[in-house]
Amino acid sequence: MAKRLPNPATVIAAPRWRTFRLDVEDALLEQRVDADGIRAMDRWLIHIERQKAPVVTSEVVLAFFGDSMSPVPIARLLGALIAVQPTCPHIPAISEAHLLRQRSYQPAKPERARSRTPTVSVERHELPEDWLAAIADMEAGVDGGCRAPAASITKTITMKLRQLGFSAREAGPPMAFTVPALSAYVQAMIVRELASSTIASTLNKLETFAVYTGAPGETIAAIASERRFHERRAREDGKNKDRFLARTDLSIDDVAQTALDCYLKALEETNPRIRHMDWMRGALFAFVICRALRPLDIFGLVVGRTLRRDSEGWALYARASKNKYRLVGRLWDICTPYLDGAILLGADETELWTAYARAEGRPLLAERDGRPLDENWATEQFRRHLGTGVGIMRTLWHDHCAAVGSEAALRTALAICGQHDPRTARHYRTRMSGRSLMAQGQDLLTQAAADVGT
Repeated sequence: MAKRLPNPATVIAAPRWRTFRLDVEDALLEQRVDADGIRAMDRWLIHIERQKAPVVTSEVVLAFFGDSMSPVPIARLLGALIAVQPTCPHIPAISEAHLLRQRSYQPAKPERARSRTPTVSVERHELPEDWLAAIADMEAGVDGGCRAPAASITKTITMKLRQLGFSAREAGPPMAFTVPALSAYVQAMIVRELASSTIASTLNKLETFAVYTGAPGETIAAIASERRFHERRAREDGKNKDRFLARTDLSIDDVAQTALDCYLKALEETNPRIRHMDWMRGALFAFVICRALRPLDIFGLVVGRTLRRDSEGWALYARASKNKYRLVGRLWDICTPYLDGAILLGADETELWTAYARAEGRPLLAERDGRPLDENWATEQFRRHLGTGVGIMRTLWHDHCAAVGSEAALRTALAICGQHDPRTARHYRTRMSGRSLMAQGQDLLTQAAADVGT
């Protein structure tokens, strides 16, 4: 007859369970852990007790489970620990061991390309030869009818040319830099319901390409005229972000609350994959409050390199992808627990420096195995949780500081948003002055109405 396994009540009666017996009783009552999970934890606790509290690494865990090549026993222990003692410092090492065992047990699936199939653009190699030659010259820094654009601008121009080529091919005109092809592209953008500001920005890039390549004067004039038209439309309509804020009344406090909600959810979540992503979301929403950077710059944050931890907290040492401006400075203390959470992943705070050493060289926003998340992930999380893109943070900070109405407040907003271009500063300074004048005018009208009433 098979030996009868001890029931959970008998197992947790042992002295080694004393420190968290109440927690495990709650977990059993709420059915967050089963008998197999309790017995797996018990075997692990006996092992740790015999080892005299060693430093737990993934190698130690794999050695303990050396008699089985299946990832299931490790997963059972991991799930039970998370359900009973989510702050257990052994969890990161056990999680890493589980991933390693999964990879060795099952053939790795081929990595799928993250790039999306173009739906409104042609492939680069399909562009006309003269366009490709001009793009190559711009990428090499060779000046043409104007100075060669910056690498980031050249990349955007290339994307717009691919879209222009697609629109021309769909509408019928030859794929050439002509007014009919450009008109087809503008019409396609209007049909896609792109904002006037987006169409104006696109035409600005195409105007740069036209000047660089020495396009006919009438073509350049037509692009400039259409660009000015859409710039006027954009000013009349107001930015989408401004309209969104007027409709939803979203505030910085709402973003902070979203970060906190993700952090607290991670503390309670028992599914390791969901739990990991909650830590990542908490770190994302907290970071952008302290530094409202562009999605590409957030995507490029690397622990121990561009984002460093010391005894006082976290600091940023990076460069903006768009213009290579230095983004350097300490992050506010409110950000610390969230970024710590992104490397501790539920382990106790006493394990911080061990976790930090393990995370060095890893993107801040990463999969459980350390691979970077998709470059669109930050934007997708903002749209999912707040209904808009990451760029809303810049508008929120500039609106908040504009309400103060001082030059120091403007400089603060520019620093938080990583904006160093003098033209950007002039734009927001003009905007702040306009709002100040409107506020003063409203005060005068209110006072005049009060005087009439008396």
